[in-house]
Amino acid sequence: MTAHRDPPHPDPLPRFAGAREKTPAPPRPAGRGEGRGEGPARARLLRRDGTGAERILWRALRDRQLEQAKFRRQHEIAGFVVDFACPAYGLIIEVDGGQHARNAARDAARTARLQDAGYRVIRFWNNDVLGNLEGVLDTILAALQTPPHPDPLPRFTGAREKTPAPPRPAGRGEGRGEGPVRPRVLVTRPGEDAAPLAAVLAARGIEAVLAPMLEIVFRDGPEPELAGVQALVVTSANGVRAFARVCARRDLPVLAVGDASAREARAAGFADVASAAGDVDDLARLVKRTCAPGEGTLLHIAGSAVAGDLAGLLAHDGFTCRRAVLYDARPRDSLPEAARTALAGGTADAAAFFSPRTASAFVAAARKADLAAACATLHALCLSDAVAARLDGTRWRAVHVAAVPEQEALVDLAVRVLLGDPAPQ
Repeated sequence: MTAHRDPPHPDPLPRFAGAREKTPAPPRPAGRGEGRGEGPARARLLRRDGTGAERILWRALRDRQLEQAKFRRQHEIAGFVVDFACPAYGLIIEVDGGQHARNAARDAARTARLQDAGYRVIRFWNNDVLGNLEGVLDTILAALQTPPHPDPLPRFTGAREKTPAPPRPAGRGEGRGEGPVRPRVLVTRPGEDAAPLAAVLAARGIEAVLAPMLEIVFRDGPEPELAGVQALVVTSANGVRAFARVCARRDLPVLAVGDASAREARAAGFADVASAAGDVDDLARLVKRTCAPGEGTLLHIAGSAVAGDLAGLLAHDGFTCRRAVLYDARPRDSLPEAARTALAGGTADAAAFFSPRTASAFVAAARKADLAAACATLHALCLSDAVAARLDGTRWRAVHVAAVPEQEALVDLAVRVLLGDPAPQ
């Protein structure tokens, strides 16, 4: 299998402005929106006793203020009372208080049930709404402008975008209807990373189909031991989120593997942040340039499974790198409904893969669903050669590798492959 590598593009892409909370938000009333079979009476009670963040967001969503989309407040779906729902667009918005950091597994199970009912779920912290309402509304607007495909999924009405999309190259999407159709990419990233990516893709003329293949489960427990630590080292944005959930300290320097992780660290309140803009090898080089072995330990904030041997790379130069496992990235053993429908119906043009584990999980799930043959019609867009290697043994229309292992480079790659556009406008 030959992977096609595109040159990097010099222009920056839009940045996601959604800041994460820096201090725990006030707890919501016990039991809000949790459990099943809550019914209309519970929904009325929750509407009456809504949190301040919910009331602020509701003032911005009510009366069709975004894309003429009608939102319902404290609406019952699949036995759950959700904070906000737009049934016409198959979209649910949840606003969470600080106690949800301790209930990640229960929230993940709830989200999975809502997704099985045909809805996309976007979660925000209370402090996102209170401190960055504009960023929250931008994310919701991007989701409304990137609606699901009108294949028969539960509760979807198949509302499409209201402005014409850029024409696709000849032959792409033929047979799906008249007029120009945006190319569609299966985005396999976990949900919290997928929504900002979908907004960036939409701005470049590409529709994202959210098909997360990893479930991020943050671990409960005490904050990591920081005595003698000279810097935090992070290899994913999820590592930053996991640390921010269990520890209030923001005074340590952060060395991030890439720009996305660095942005997440700044949004979480860290001031001293540097990006390696690459992979684990680049991160090790950044550490060696900016730190000294005698100044203290390096704390690698990570998940239970990591790619590369960062500690080994640094040990050769006398560094001590200790790993703190704060979350688990659990592969799905079956395709999300959106991915299954797109593969079975031939309504996707590409799939984007950001990690080796995500690529492996997708291939395994496609085979399990007897849909591996459908991959032959898709372009595989890979963040790195290591990701592309996990696609061996499956036939693809073509396998492409981003020029550098950064989200911006992969988006540029998608635009060139699917639209033939060499540069953003």
